[in-house]
Amino acid sequence: MALLRKDELSGFIFEPHTASRAITKAVLATGDWTEYQDHHNMLVGFSDTVKYCFIRNPFDVLVSKWRVGAHKDKTFREFFELRKHTPEVKRPLYDIYLNANILLYYESLPDSLKLIVPTAELDFDPKHKTPGKDKPYQEYYEPYMVDYLRREWEGFLEYHQYEFGTC
Repeated sequence: MALLRKDELSGFIFEPHTASRAITKAVLATGDWTEYQDHHNMLVGFSDTVKYCFIRNPFDVLVSKWRVGAHKDKTFREFFELRKHTPEVKRPLYDIYLNANILLYYESLPDSLKLIVPTAELDFDPKHKTPGKDKPYQEYYEPYMVDYLRREWEGFLEYHQYEFGTC
C-alpha cells in the first residue's frame, strides 16, 4: 500500500519495518490523503508526484524483521544464520526507497512527518519498543554479525551515514 495526497502532488511509499501503519493511520486521519495500491505499491504511474519514503537503520530493521516475522520462534543468532544465506540479508532494505524522490529517516519520524503533513497527529515514538522487544537492537548482535553486515551493507551504511549503534 502507498498513500497519495488527493491532489496527487505527493505520496508516501513504504519500506517494511518503518512505522508504515502508524504513518498511514495519522496521514489518512487528516482527510487529505487516500490509500493507493498498485502492483509494487510505489506510485509508479505518478511521475509528477513527489514520493517520500522513510528509511531506518538496517541493523534495527533486521531485529524488527526477526521479532515480528515468521522466525520469532528462533533465537536472533539462529535467525541471523538462516538469513545470512538468503538474498534478503544481502540488502539492507527492500529497495522500495529507490523509487522515492525524498528520503526521510525513521529516527526523526515525528518531526519529518510534520514537515510534510502538518496536521497529522502521529502517535509514535521512533525509540519505541517493537512488540516483545525487551532490549535495544544492539544487544542482539554478536561482533561477527556486525562485521558481516558492515561488509554486506557498506555502501548503504556509508551513503546514509548509518552505523551500528546509531538510533
